[in-house]
Amino acid sequence: MAVRRELTQEYVKNTECILPHDYELNIMASAKNLLYFYDAPLIKYRIHSGNAIGLEIKPQSRTQIATEKLAGARVVYACTGNDGLVRLCGERLRSLTTLSLFGILKLWFFKDYYKYFPLRERVGDILYIFGRR
Repeated sequence: MAVRRELTQEYVKNTECILPHDYELNIMASAKNLLYFYDAPLIKYRIHSGNAIGLEIKPQSRTQIATEKLAGARVVYACTGNDGLVRLCGERLRSLTTLSLFGILKLWFFKDYYKYFPLRERVGDILYIFGRR
């Protein structure tokens, strides 16, 4: 991963240290339309016993994932000044945490919910609430 100095300075200023740094930098670059994907192997990826990420997939609860999405939304807000995604992710996390079916159903009336959350995730939110009640 190669990153411009300006982006790293903005990262240091705005990070909440919730997401892995490379993921958060990618979100920031994407939000600023500065992301370029070079599809060619430049190094060999090695997994070793000391890896923090990459050894196994650790199961996460739906609220943990929603918390990470909210952190990503805050990164986008820091880069763009648009708080719509932050409000949407915050409301979703509140509804999942409080098991508010009405809160989740209310999100279905916002076009950004369709834009940022695929059908599988939207239906999963409803099923999660029913399963936890």
